[in-house]
Amino acid sequence: MNTGQTIRMREFFDETNKSLIMDYTSGLLGVEFRNIKDYISAIVPSIVDAIILSPGEAKRHGDLLCEKRIPFIIKCDWSNRSWDARSIYPAQKFRQVPICDAADALHLGASAVIFDMHFGTSDADTAESLQALRALVESGNESGLPVIANIIPFGSRVSVDNYADVAGLGMRMCLELGATVASVPLVAAMDASRLVEASMKCTLLACATIPSTLMPFDDVISTFQGMMEAGICAIILDGYEPRCDLDQLAALMKS
Repeated sequence: MNTGQTIRMREFFDETNKSLIMDYTSGLLGVEFRNIKDYISAIVPSIVDAIILSPGEAKRHGDLLCEKRIPFIIKCDWSNRSWDARSIYPAQKFRQVPICDAADALHLGASAVIFDMHFGTSDADTAESLQALRALVESGNESGLPVIANIIPFGSRVSVDNYADVAGLGMRMCLELGATVASVPLVAAMDASRLVEASMKCTLLACATIPSTLMPFDDVISTFQGMMEAGICAIILDGYEPRCDLDQLAALMKS
């Protein structure tokens, strides 16, 4: 990390790498239609350390973000991952495209950028995503913005048996490529320990925004507690449907 990245990391991670982050980008993915303004207004900064926004929402609600004094992270990609046969607009084939670079995010006032990395799709899709992440890493280094790679086991190659291993493979590849932080899915404590061991002492986040049918953890707090004991002390929740009590989670993280 360069000096700018180190300083900005401390805007939403404490000295023990704990952080509670809320993600409000499901509208960008085409699966959420609620107005984000009321949700940002209701944020309690003493509980929430940062929020994830699309570039458009960050620009649209700049005044409110200044008023709340909450650090925000810009989502730099779009995909149709969440579209299925039940969607209003079903996907025909998996697609992912970059929509923002670190320089754009810096101009918006972001503290970091985040990019979804899907592992389990075709080699061609993976190669394109890695190229996009590499470009974002280079842009982040130049701009002094931390780059978070959000690892998502997804596709026909992923099964119950290899889910955690695929997450570990994706995490290591993205960190090797230069990502500042890796966000990994909820996994059992034993699997989390292996992720920490393979992380090259880089900061890791647990991501609870994408419930997996392969790893359906119903109790987010107890699952995350196991990950915290393994050394993953930060978490991303869906801002619209957190699936847990925020006060209880915040108390766990402060204990």
